[in-house]
Amino acid sequence: MVAIFNFLRQKGVKRVLSVLVDDMDVPAHSDESIEHALEGLKVEVWNWRKFDLCVETIRVAAPEAREVHLYWSGNNTVLNGWSAPGGLDLLKDLKQVHLHVNQGSETARRTRNNVRQFEARLKRNRPGIIFDEPEEYQPEKYETQNAPTNSSVDLDKNRHRWLECMDEFADFIQNVEPPRQLYEPITIALIDDGVDINELSLHDKIVGGRSFSQRKGFLNASRPYYVTNGGHGTVMGSLICRVCPRAKLFILKLDEYISDQSRRQITASSAAKAVRAAIERKVHIISMSWTIERTKHNVKDIADLEAAIEAAAKAGILMFCAANDQGISRDESFPSACGGTKHLFKIGAAEASGVAWKWVQMTDVDFIFPGHNVVKDRPKDAPLDKCRTLTGSSVATAIAAGLSALVLYCIQVGAINMEDSSQQQGQKYNAIKRKDYEDIKAYDRMKEAFLAIGTSQDSGNKYIEVWHTFENAPKKAVGAEKEKRLEIITELAERLKTRKTFE
Repeated sequence: MVAIFNFLRQKGVKRVLSVLVDDMDVPAHSDESIEHALEGLKVEVWNWRKFDLCVETIRVAAPEAREVHLYWSGNNTVLNGWSAPGGLDLLKDLKQVHLHVNQGSETARRTRNNVRQFEARLKRNRPGIIFDEPEEYQPEKYETQNAPTNSSVDLDKNRHRWLECMDEFADFIQNVEPPRQLYEPITIALIDDGVDINELSLHDKIVGGRSFSQRKGFLNASRPYYVTNGGHGTVMGSLICRVCPRAKLFILKLDEYISDQSRRQITASSAAKAVRAAIERKVHIISMSWTIERTKHNVKDIADLEAAIEAAAKAGILMFCAANDQGISRDESFPSACGGTKHLFKIGAAEASGVAWKWVQMTDVDFIFPGHNVVKDRPKDAPLDKCRTLTGSSVATAIAAGLSALVLYCIQVGAINMEDSSQQQGQKYNAIKRKDYEDIKAYDRMKEAFLAIGTSQDSGNKYIEVWHTFENAPKKAVGAEKEKRLEIITELAERLKTRKTFE
């Protein structure tokens, strides 16, 4: 980072109109390195995206700033420091403050109150200053996210056997360390409305991201991927990692607009950019729990999205997209309607019994996964009457992406374990090889793996009955040593790589 600003100084640059640096990845730049990077440059608009940045660092690096963006983690002590005498008031040219809020562990009401008090203190110390709270912060959405449901009786009767089975297996796989370093981590591109990085279920899962959500009124500036517009991406990421706790997420935030019907709509142009960013990142899986309708206004952008999907297929990336949930109407939404490739898993929602949800047209989907009255958090973590339930093919899509990541992970661990065991015992034949892991990344082979897990004939082999493959593993592992647990995963991996098709 210092090298970039040194280059500007060497070119004779004295004044910088705007500094915009995304510094949310771990580890972030130190305060000292930030000060050193901007030393001697007169910065007018400060937008260094780092949570809870020390105000003294801003004062040293940009003493003449007239506009400052602050990124707050939710800790009220930080707000007090920024707004206290000797804080932001030391920036003599400061005219406007933008506060980007991350709710943190406090309630939405408490967070809102802390922000209002910050604004009052700031204006008391600097009369006339303009305070702006960007639209990413919408606490009302957080207040309803974990609202209780009144259907606890129904939940007790209809809890998905699928989810109960995979929750137990996730606990098992999370507590078995690989015999050595993986060939590569399993990375999923989550294309959605961003994520809340304070979500506990996503702790240590996010490996970076990009945003294609443009901020109105700010030239070449985007809303950060680590702030969610409506909480949807956070929930989808949580579901993916619920099924495969060893997965890593690369977050790609979409642009949105409000339609004539006052509904949030995704732009096809940002979706195309996000898919290409996933290709550039060389992810294994793309999860797309949303749909876009073609209109007379976005024909060109839809064509670009189709081209991007085709490019991702050629790159060997597994893609999962949601059905449109329109009942008997033919699903012509995108990306599921992309005609350039068949290498795209189209996922619909299933009820706990394994039948398709009433709004899913079975002829339009490749598989159905749990997507009706799905408890957001693990059932054992809270009483059922306090849990929030989720319904829709978007939910099923995230779960499907998680299962594919789990298949990749298990086969990779099985191959590594076989390599090590063979070397120790002097064997030349391995039941599972690295090539099996490389092969399973292909669309056709992943489809065969899903079928090998076990499917119900009543669903036309579209509902995967995971208990046939995953249910016994945690039970067999009780009290077992690490070697035995790895052996259990290896045996399971052998089944997953079995080639199975249905005409």
